[in-house]
Amino acid sequence: LGRSWVILVPAAVFIGWWLGWGHLAESGMSVHNAVRAPVYVLAALAYAVASLTGLFPLHELNESYLWAIPGLGIALLLLYVVHRRRKVPPELLVALAIALTFWLLSGLNLIPGRGFHTSRYQFPGVIFVLMILGGAFAGLRPNRQVLRWLVLLTAASLLVNIAVLIYSFKHSYSDYAERNQISYAAFDLPGGNLNLDSAVGISNDDRALVYARDYEAATDKYGSPALDENEIESASAGNRERLDQLLVGTLGIKLVPARTVTPVKSGCRVLTADATASETTEVEGRLLWIRSDQPAFIQLGRFGPGASATAWFTGAGKPTGYLIPPDLSDQPWRIGFAGAGKVTVCPARPAK
Repeated sequence: LGRSWVILVPAAVFIGWWLGWGHLAESGMSVHNAVRAPVYVLAALAYAVASLTGLFPLHELNESYLWAIPGLGIALLLLYVVHRRRKVPPELLVALAIALTFWLLSGLNLIPGRGFHTSRYQFPGVIFVLMILGGAFAGLRPNRQVLRWLVLLTAASLLVNIAVLIYSFKHSYSDYAERNQISYAAFDLPGGNLNLDSAVGISNDDRALVYARDYEAATDKYGSPALDENEIESASAGNRERLDQLLVGTLGIKLVPARTVTPVKSGCRVLTADATASETTEVEGRLLWIRSDQPAFIQLGRFGPGASATAWFTGAGKPTGYLIPPDLSDQPWRIGFAGAGKVTVCPARPAK
């Protein structure tokens, strides 16, 4: 009973967490995950070592369970060290218990966003690796030659990590930053016409959503992280096209009933719709009247090249009104149509 607190304290913490939050969390536990859990553990071990040594930006292999192969090699090397020492240090058992519990539970509860390569898992993973190494060699006193090798390995690891950080910033993180800042610009440019019910995706896969209401509250307090118009001009073509598409939602560009607008016939243009909306015209004003001979997608362009932003759909033969609310930019919009046939586009004014 004297050491029962060793089990009771963490058990109480776990029960408290589970009662408060854990029972509401999404669970991915399944037989499929249980079968693959040992492979997950080996892959996690190898990837944690790669993170420690700076070899983690092997992008093609990031999500591959081929990482289990070097993980198996590391595990066998660990077994060899223990065999040579002819004892299992208690420090190693503690480290293995912690690491295996974390990795096995992560593998059992695997869902998208919880892979062994997930960046947030590398912080504890590296600590586990250091604890395992310390436990495996607990009690040994290295001689000067071994110390020299350890110093050289540490220096090499630091140099590799620094080089990888520079490379990753240039080839990954700076791209992510521009992509995110472009996304935030879609909240800033609408000004007072921001659609507060809209959201934009961030990170490299758009899984994380930022909502307009939350963004507005945060920027009122801390300022905006978005690119300004001068910086937008220097952004990549892909990110400028992304901004055009996001503005369709954040600015609230939409169809309006044809009866609510009156076309200004002197400004009408007839465009030919095709697969890429290659023929475009500059939008005059913020209200349009559109009539298409055949069904067509309305395509817009502004900061990006061409007209790549899909912005609603118009049916065949029936006119529709089209509203592009004003915003803080003087950059004109371009409109084109993806489909086939002729499309008439006219500037319009509100119907009386």
